[in-house]
Amino acid sequence: ATNHLMAEFIINSGLYVDDDNLVYFVLPPGTRWSVDDQMMIVRPHNIEEDLLEQEDVRTMREMREMANSICPIIQMTADCPGLNLDGKLPILDLKVWVNREGRILHEFYRKEMASRLLILARSAMPERVKRVTLTQEALRILRNTSMEVPRERMEEMLSDFC
Repeated sequence: ATNHLMAEFIINSGLYVDDDNLVYFVLPPGTRWSVDDQMMIVRPHNIEEDLLEQEDVRTMREMREMANSICPIIQMTADCPGLNLDGKLPILDLKVWVNREGRILHEFYRKEMASRLLILARSAMPERVKRVTLTQEALRILRNTSMEVPRERMEEMLSDFC
């Protein structure tokens, strides 16, 4: 069982945190948070049911249950790649996921409702400032994308920016 998780979770959550991005190992199938025992317990009768659910979704559900048991008036929310259609977790201007080899990858992300305009062409800013701003935005897109992301995907993101 993983009874050390609760103490570690409480210690690491000692300060107010609005958003926290964590990477967990997935829990074994059948694992459930036991409020009475204050620990994760593998329940054999839940194993088959858990094999039908994505590992990250199942783990986040139980981690949220553990967090919600600390103080009943504070209820947590959770997100993970498995809850998103493309299997990637949006975090600010990144989308993050774990590849087949277990490496954490990321790529640039912009919400659909976010404005695509940086500076209006008719702006009174000098041309040099406009050019530098556009260049820096392109560099930000590349910087916020893992080197392992296929070149075609990087080109797609840059084309979308243009």
